[in-house]
Amino acid sequence: MPYIKTQNATITADRDWLMSKRYDKQWSPAERERLQDIADRYKITWRGNTRYVPWDTLLERVDIIPTSMVATMAAAESGWGTSKLARANNNLFGMKCAQSHCNNEPGKVKGYSHFDSVKESVDAYVATLNTHQAYQSFRQERA
Repeated sequence: MPYIKTQNATITADRDWLMSKRYDKQWSPAERERLQDIADRYKITWRGNTRYVPWDTLLERVDIIPTSMVATMAAAESGWGTSKLARANNNLFGMKCAQSHCNNEPGKVKGYSHFDSVKESVDAYVATLNTHQAYQSFRQERA
């Protein structure tokens, strides 16, 4: 599944960068900006003070999702891509409607997220696993 491999490569690059910066005392403005971007993407509150970076939370959330797990969930939730939800909404994971992905167009399955592409569906699923409180125990086990 190329989409999860691409997503995991991005996550790995972010995680490697975080690991390389963890004990640095000096931060450039570009490095602070990158850290803020990562914190925002992973829904972590950071106020810009490099002396108080929430490293444990960052490293718990900024981590890859096993490709086999994503593929298995996509197959199980979408009936190997044959479900109406997968075909009409590009929603492989049965994700309920979130504000940014709601769509009541004819032909779409109402109450479920609609994505413009399968890649967008995979990205949303990975983001959910890495940020939503319901998956905190998964992240703790993975760490």
